[in-house]
Amino acid sequence: SQIAMNQRLLLLWTALILFAAQMQAQVVIEDFENGPALNWNAVDGLYGGAVTNPDSNFVNGSDSVGAYTKGTTGFSLFLADLATTLDLSTNNEFSIQIYSPVGTSFILKLEGPNGQVIEETKNIANINVWQEYTFDFSAASALDSLNRIILFFDPGNAASDDTYLFDNLTQGPAGPCAGTVADPDI
Repeated sequence: SQIAMNQRLLLLWTALILFAAQMQAQVVIEDFENGPALNWNAVDGLYGGAVTNPDSNFVNGSDSVGAYTKGTTGFSLFLADLATTLDLSTNNEFSIQIYSPVGTSFILKLEGPNGQVIEETKNIANINVWQEYTFDFSAASALDSLNRIILFFDPGNAASDDTYLFDNLTQGPAGPCAGTVADPDI
């Protein structure tokens, strides 16, 4: 009927508007397209700056990406201090694209003064391909002074000197299921 068709169209328009609003809320923190946006510093290892993307594809079509070669300590890291604090009250989902030469793990950690911190570890199962990883930091939405981003690759392994590529670090709203634990039976 005409009423049912109008309701479907209204629902479709509402969904499109909500999707567009969420996409606009996304903040690009680092994408290397015009060189590094942040001042990255290696505490151990070597931050290689912006390099040519070795595998431009549908996951990461960027021309330039960031490079980091792991140091000789188990928890070598590199970091960027931000000029302003991160607002996790609404934008508490972070995404980053990683190109790894080995199967391992990495940590994305956000820090601030007075002991404010949140971190999460992700496993890297597929090597030499771009993969996007998403971090739900909605549990830290009340933290209001986070101003440092830290990345650890291959944490705990001191015998690694591999080079990892990273790109398109973004921050946006986590969505309606933020903070819920996935049920593998659903």
